Amino acid sequence: MTREPRRVREEVRRGLGVSSGERLVHLGFGWSADSAQLGAEIDAAGIPAGVRLLVSSNLAALVASAGADGRLLAIPEDDTEAHESIAACDLVIGKAGYGTVSEAIAGRVPILAVAVEGSSESELIASTVVRLGIGERFDEGQPLGAPLFLQGVRMLRNLDRFIEAYWRLPAEFAPGAADRLARTLLSEN
Repeated sequence: MTREPRRVREEVRRGLGVSSGERLVHLGFGWSADSAQLGAEIDAAGIPAGVRLLVSSNLAALVASAGADGRLLAIPEDDTEAHESIAACDLVIGKAGYGTVSEAIAGRVPILAVAVEGSSESELIASTVVRLGIGERFDEGQPLGAPLFLQGVRMLRNLDRFIEAYWRLPAEFAPGAADRLARTLLSEN
């Protein structure tokens, strides 16, 4: 079950070393081989100045090898509240899976959903993100890397439309919906 963010967004960003004028994008590819492949392409992605990239703690070695420019950050390994870091982002780019997408929704962060080829669940999640207007879908079959980041950059230029879509979400996606659903299910038994 996804938890609602409890810490103030600015506090989390300060803890990560991100200033108020910078954009923060979470790359949510988790513990997969795709995350290592994508990590190797980060420097060539054409991401504009003022945009910082946040990756999972399992990619901390990649962050260390990226150099001292500080554009690439990792969620701290000892942070058991990774959903707080995701909620502090301006955009989530990641696999269309339950964990990453539900954390982005709980934090009301626009999403660029990458459907996992051959996964009907992932296809449904990516389609739902688009249908709700809270993000876009990255077309299957395109290589991860520059095309993915270019679409993300386009989204960063137009975040307001995705953020506004969160105000129109159906009640089942509203803050506290998971708690209400759990209470309803428990009261049925």
